[in-house]
Amino acid sequence: MAEQAFDESSAPSELAGSPVPQRQVQIPRTRLRTTLLILDAILIAISFGFAGIKITTGHDVVYSTFRLFDLNHEANIPSWYSANLLLFGAIAAGLVSTATRGSHRRGWQGIALVMAFFSLDEIAGLHERFVLPENFVGPFGPVRNITWVFVGVVVTGALVTLFLRTVLTCPPPIRRAVLVAGAIYAGGALGFETLGGLWALGHGEANWMHAILEHMEEGMELIGATLFLDACLQYLEIQGGASVRAG
Repeated sequence: MAEQAFDESSAPSELAGSPVPQRQVQIPRTRLRTTLLILDAILIAISFGFAGIKITTGHDVVYSTFRLFDLNHEANIPSWYSANLLLFGAIAAGLVSTATRGSHRRGWQGIALVMAFFSLDEIAGLHERFVLPENFVGPFGPVRNITWVFVGVVVTGALVTLFLRTVLTCPPPIRRAVLVAGAIYAGGALGFETLGGLWALGHGEANWMHAILEHMEEGMELIGATLFLDACLQYLEIQGGASVRAG
């Protein structure tokens, strides 16, 4: 009886010394992706709606509010949202690099740095510093703002050369997701940006077609960044490098 009493009295001390399980943050990946895509659509719709008001009225009666939600302007709500979306993509890619073994860890570290730079560029507008001076453009003034695309094409080619092998070594679902996300993002940033500038060259910017092209550009960038973040979280889910669940 004494031995039994001793065991019972010692049990609490043993429980007190047992390790406490670590808390993990559960990331509902599918729900997060759906929420972000809905937010993308809401921001695109609001910006396009204000652009329509500007086109139909011919003056900026609500210009302060329009600028606050204009996807094509900086220092406003969409640019803040886009910068944070890219930053979270950079963090997710960094987590993938910590969970990746072998020579491709550096590749994911590089991808994380690129996404972090894209986030900084979204706030600071660094790519706009690469436009040609006005005296070089001459009568092609409306396309001056997109002359940075020439630099963007070179940079995109360099990034594909550096990181394509890393992406191709991923499991097929992740490989497809990353490639689709990159194609959508680049297609908006380079493709529709160029189309918008060429349209403005002959028809100006205050028209429906330019507004459509402009919002296709910005919208594809938001969707591409969202899908990249989802692809990284899905990869972490497969690797077990973070507490991520599909639901």
